[in-house]
Amino acid sequence: MSTAYQYEWNPTKSLLDQRDRFTRVQIQKDFEAHPDLHKLDVEGGLFATPVAGNRYTVIWKRFGNRAEVKAVVASQLRGEDPAALRAKLQRVIEAESFGQLTLE
Repeated sequence: MSTAYQYEWNPTKSLLDQRDRFTRVQIQKDFEAHPDLHKLDVEGGLFATPVAGNRYTVIWKRFGNRAEVKAVVASQLRGEDPAALRAKLQRVIEAESFGQLTLE
């Protein structure tokens, strides 16, 4: 991922606040420097990026040169196909946010 992206973290503040300060900083640093991504919905611009040694996953949408982070969850990516990965991450997001966040 290019450093030309502008990152918007506000929608995920509640999920990031569940982590300690060091972990939050590591998640943000890894994501903003991480070139790998997994496609969840290419047409909709929805992607997942493993961070912090694959202990967390950042789910984000691409809008031109802007990356809007939708969720940050404790989840390891293990090579699932996009549909299975999206379903897995949706369950984790719903559980960690107590139903307050979704991928939509």
